[in-house]
Parts: sequence; structure tokens; C-alpha cells
Amino acid sequence: MPSHPTRHTIARQWQLLKLLPSRHPGMSSTQLQAALTTVGHSTSKRTVERDLVELAALFPLQCNSKGMPYGWYWQPGLSLGEAQQLQPDALTPLSLIHISEPTRQAEI
Repeated sequence: MPSHPTRHTIARQWQLLKLLPSRHPGMSSTQLQAALTTVGHSTSKRTVERDLVELAALFPLQCNSKGMPYGWYWQPGLSLGEAQQLQPDALTPLSLIHISEPTRQAEI
């Protein structure tokens, strides 16, 4: 069972994904930090930045780094709704993933 900090991190990161806009120029980490605080996830700007980098490795997120502050948003054509149907590591549709039941070894 995940520890309380792990559950809190997952909840915060999921909320962060829900807050990201679907188009350019995106939202800055400061704006996202304020929005997270509004919905009950008080955290630092640096934690938001680390979360965004971590999530961008798993989800199709874009960072507008052409100007300061950087803006984060969903890859064009995708939003959280569409991304929920994708497997983060390889963006494999969930319908193609088969999870088998664990097998129990016979008791001796």
C-alpha cells in the first residue's frame, strides 16, 4: 500500500495534469502552483517544476521555452481526456494491453 506522501504526490500530479491547457502558450509553473494551492495542494514552485519534467517524460506535454516564464501545455491535438486512454511509457492504447491474473503456486 502506498504511503501517505506517495498518495499525496500522485493526487497532486494528477491535478496538475488536469490543470494544463490544451494549447500554446500554456501556463507557467507559478500559475500552476497558485492553481494547485487553490484546489488544496499547497506546494513549492520548484516541486511543480520537478513534477512537470517528470510528467513530460510520461505524457505528451509540451514546454514553451521561447520566452520567460516557460509555459506548459498538452501536445497539440491531445488533452487529458485523450491521454487517459494512452499508456504513458509507449503511448500504447489501453485496449491493446492485456493484464493476466497472477498464478498461485501449488502448496507443498
